Amino acid sequence: MKLLLVEQEHQPLVKLSSFLKKEDCQVTVSTLAKATEKIKNTEFDCVLISVGKKTEKELQFVEQLNNENRTDGVIIISEDNSPEFMVHCFDLGADDFLATSFQIPVLYARLKAVIRRKKFNAKSKLYFANLVIDFYLKKVYVWDKAISLTKKEYEILLHLIANKNSSITKESIAEYVWGDYLKNIDSYDFLFAHIKNLKNKLKTAKAELVIKNIYGVGYQIEEL
Repeated sequence: MKLLLVEQEHQPLVKLSSFLKKEDCQVTVSTLAKATEKIKNTEFDCVLISVGKKTEKELQFVEQLNNENRTDGVIIISEDNSPEFMVHCFDLGADDFLATSFQIPVLYARLKAVIRRKKFNAKSKLYFANLVIDFYLKKVYVWDKAISLTKKEYEILLHLIANKNSSITKESIAEYVWGDYLKNIDSYDFLFAHIKNLKNKLKTAKAELVIKNIYGVGYQIEEL
């Protein structure tokens, strides 16, 4: 998962950020002032916004995300957990809401649920071609037979399926899966190797899909 944490000054989400990184999430922490520029240049699975007593600019940001019809999920973390404020946040486009006294495992579970709804409109499983993807177990099956994928192969597959109606550049896939580790690289051989292995495993398992190389663009997944 690729996440943007928008925090207030003097209220860093240090514990949350540390927990998410241990779960192999790609986490970018930003102030509200810089967040607008970051979402222009980067695709995120979910944006978590910390809201204090002064809420106007944060809520304008939530409304902006909603008006742009982005696929990023939006979760608000707020000191004000009154029903009136919660309803207002949902009306502006928030997908979920937690009080600042949240428990991190609870937030993580709700975070995954928001991303599933936004990306795949699914509760716990995704069906594509003859694949069954179990989000809770993080496993991929051809019907009832499991395919042994590495974590990176799994993430690449999900990213391709989430964008199944369009071609994705190698830069976009690599940046999504590896994030900031890719600064100043001069070769994508590591990505090509992962995609080659993924293709071979899907073919061996008789998956009824193909990952196409789109010349000069990148990759696209299609059902057969």
